[in-house]
Amino acid sequence: MSDSVSRQEFQELADAWIDGRATEEQARRLEQMASSSPTLMRRFVELSLLNATLMRVADVSPISSNSPTTREEFSQRSRFHVWFSSSKMALASSAAILIAFTVTYVSWRSAAVKNTFASLDSIDGTRWVSTSVPTDNGSQIGKGSLKLAAGLVTIRFDVGAVVELEGPADFQIVSPTRCRLNSGKLVATVRNSFKGFVVETPNAILTDKGTSFCVSVQEDGASNMQVLEGRVDVENRTTGSEKIVLGNSSVRLTRGSILDSFDVEQGVMENTASPEKETKVIHLSTSVGEGADWWVQRNDLRPGSESQYAAPILLVKWSIDGYEGYDRKAYLRFDMSGISRDNLTGASLNLNVIPSGLGFASMAIHSTFAIYGVTDDELDSVPMDTTWEEAPASILSGGSVNLSSAKLLGKLSVPQGVQEGTFSIQSDELVDYLKNDPNRIMTMVVVCETQSIAASSIVFGFAGSNNSKHSPPTLRLEYEK
Repeated sequence: MSDSVSRQEFQELADAWIDGRATEEQARRLEQMASSSPTLMRRFVELSLLNATLMRVADVSPISSNSPTTREEFSQRSRFHVWFSSSKMALASSAAILIAFTVTYVSWRSAAVKNTFASLDSIDGTRWVSTSVPTDNGSQIGKGSLKLAAGLVTIRFDVGAVVELEGPADFQIVSPTRCRLNSGKLVATVRNSFKGFVVETPNAILTDKGTSFCVSVQEDGASNMQVLEGRVDVENRTTGSEKIVLGNSSVRLTRGSILDSFDVEQGVMENTASPEKETKVIHLSTSVGEGADWWVQRNDLRPGSESQYAAPILLVKWSIDGYEGYDRKAYLRFDMSGISRDNLTGASLNLNVIPSGLGFASMAIHSTFAIYGVTDDELDSVPMDTTWEEAPASILSGGSVNLSSAKLLGKLSVPQGVQEGTFSIQSDELVDYLKNDPNRIMTMVVVCETQSIAASSIVFGFAGSNNSKHSPPTLRLEYEK
């Protein structure tokens, strides 16, 4: 039904009610329309007040006893007073429903205000999959769901909690003091005296006790939670088991257990259990010890190291022929000098792809990246401000390395159009390389094996160790106890 038809129906029903000729069915329809629309509710109030005012004017204008009146005029005026007297009941009913409608309207407005208990802001470039709440910066929001494709969104709850949501993520606002993270990452901070803000995950209930903590939920529902400061009470949704987690500590939350874990960026141990055997896992990033990461560009006039310290990103590209100056490759350096390699049974390298802002994704195709391990230990001391030609295991080709001083550890693929996500390699070659490198300083090279189809094709970006929003390149090392 169009707006004009709805307004016409409403006007006819309102006129019938005010004139006292509305049927019971018409009265119910009028109430339904007015209750469902603040605009129609206001219109009904205006019409009712106008009618009441007119009736009041008629009531205070009696027939004067001094006025000459013909029998016909008297008869007409008498009929008016008879009609008016008989209409008093209708007027009373009209006043009653007017009061009822007004109360309903005020209640509706009050509820609308009370149903918003947070505000939302997002960074430029934020992309939404779907949302049931307003997404304009500064929007007042209440209960609802938010599915974020990319970007960073800040939700400020009136109770004092601040949630920073990082896309991609699936998030729900449950109440003024409760939210649920189905997948993705968030950081929650409560700085005032309020305690009891709750973040639910598929496997756990996290209750703030005056703190700041971060949560990451994986696709299988398992999650990692780290308390940055303060305290969080953790409850497993399946078993009901509970644990108090204090600042600088973290836990891994699975369907049936709460496992001790530690800061992955510091490369300390995480204990996990499997049905057959116990293992320990160490996460080692390029930010630990002598670790580092950087990128180089073939064009000698613009070496990658020149801007690396100002840009928290590693750039990789194999450009189309004729534009070789745009070739880029990234270097990762890991320090295992303080980590045992005894009983190392498995390893994976995790890289976070992030938008570089350079080139056009529409001009790229499905791309493959190769990760090589440098085998010449002398090259582990090459400084980060080196040029393309002087970089470890470098050759002129943008899509390969010098195989006399490096070996292939694995490959990963990034689908066409994808600019964000975590990608990994896991291979026996990687484990062998880590276990047998003599000086325990491992330098790796990331190159794109897929040549660009245009000079303006996208430059692929990977999060580096100086990126404050995304995890740096990280080795996940598995040991058998």
